[in-house]
Amino acid sequence: MRKKQWSVLLIALLLTLALALPVSAGQEGNAAVGVQIQNKTTGSIDINTLSYPQDGSAAEAVGSTISVPAESAFNYYIPNYDLKPGKSALVVSSTGSAGGIARTDWSGQNGAAIYSTTEANTSVLVSLVLSKYAGQTSEITVQNTNTAADINDVKLTLYARGSSTPQKVVENQSIAKGTSKSWNIGDTNVWGSLPNTGEGTTGFVGSMLIESATPLVVQSFIDIAGTSGVTGFTGVSSSSADSKVYCPLIRANYYGDTGMSIVNNNGSAATVDITFRADPASPEQGTFTQQVNVAANSSSVVFQGPTGDSRNAPTNLPAGSGQNGGSTALTNNGFYGTAELSSTQPILVVVNDTEFGSGFSVLGQSTYNCAPASAAAQKHYLPLLRNGHVPNQRLTTGVQVFNVSDSASSAELKLTNGWNGAAAPSPAAKSMAAKGAANFYGGDWTGLATDPGTGTGWFGAGIITCDQDCIVIVSDESTGPVKLDRANYNGIVQ
Repeated sequence: MRKKQWSVLLIALLLTLALALPVSAGQEGNAAVGVQIQNKTTGSIDINTLSYPQDGSAAEAVGSTISVPAESAFNYYIPNYDLKPGKSALVVSSTGSAGGIARTDWSGQNGAAIYSTTEANTSVLVSLVLSKYAGQTSEITVQNTNTAADINDVKLTLYARGSSTPQKVVENQSIAKGTSKSWNIGDTNVWGSLPNTGEGTTGFVGSMLIESATPLVVQSFIDIAGTSGVTGFTGVSSSSADSKVYCPLIRANYYGDTGMSIVNNNGSAATVDITFRADPASPEQGTFTQQVNVAANSSSVVFQGPTGDSRNAPTNLPAGSGQNGGSTALTNNGFYGTAELSSTQPILVVVNDTEFGSGFSVLGQSTYNCAPASAAAQKHYLPLLRNGHVPNQRLTTGVQVFNVSDSASSAELKLTNGWNGAAAPSPAAKSMAAKGAANFYGGDWTGLATDPGTGTGWFGAGIITCDQDCIVIVSDESTGPVKLDRANYNGIVQ
């Protein structure tokens, strides 16, 4: 009998079972975490999962060994397991290649966030870090991927937008084996009094470099005081920065407005050319360009929302009618599409996607990392997809696919049920022009079985296959009478 070979999937998952932060808003109340682990092989795999509490106590098994069918996903709904309350990190061991996402829902203000697994590295960048900027404050969590030994050399360097000089350096931080440590950027005891570096309002905008001799994974929440808005995304390896970066979903007054934080982690300034291309279904059509200069070891923010620089000349990104300066709510007749960034230096980019109400009030917000050219691939794994799932919330996903090649392409979406791993009816393939995009909207999928667990809607996993290199993100939004915060995550490549 052949012995199974186990590999370790180190996931930047913060399993916050009961969270109360100083800046409570979207993160107010108890947090319910669901973790979807997807099998990326064509055969069955086994997974085992351990939770490592932040207080350094012994790791706890999350259930028993689970068998996951080919290309399907298993859901760990954390409240169903008898685990120690508090913050923990998760480590998944598997007998084959796997990836995952974590979705956290906060009961107090209907906040929600999703982020996907990421590769560990000794140098990790968080492309957007905020403190009290338009009510937004970041919490950064760093996981020690060494499950056998503690580390004590973690270095966090905070940079302000537009400045090459470090704002604050925190060194020689210790993290127990396998677990994580969190830093709230609003904590003045650690970060001091931060300058106002945003535009149009007070507060700090910047980025962070995190380093250690031991490979790390990093995750960030951004909480928005007084609203349901909270976002989640992962830090990315500094070495993955590229002179070509792709953002699959950009909006200007179309069910949201986006902003892009561009990080130049190099010793020389970068000139970045942005090309915005409208989706075929966008109310406003066309191709628009914008040029941005980013100082060495710094970041710059480009905003597609009301009063944003992308809407001003010479870019003139169209936003339709009825939205001006945030004085009125979205009218959803503007622009949505993609962005391609070409830079004279390697860069990293994160997109903040916000649904504004009247007077710039935030109705929902989500974040995703744009993909460097090296991350483009023909196959992408999507651990969580939905169609009208959960009573009242009726959570539904949209899958945005960006064909980054110079040739026309097509994309296929294969679905599996979340409760038994069986194949589910899949939607028709989509065509994409060169540098074009396509969207698979869960509300349009037909013939799907009802989730026996909730009795409402469908949930499962999926795989996008393109015949040219593509980039994929997933947006998870409520369509029922109870509105939850929106949440995005990046598709996972092999």
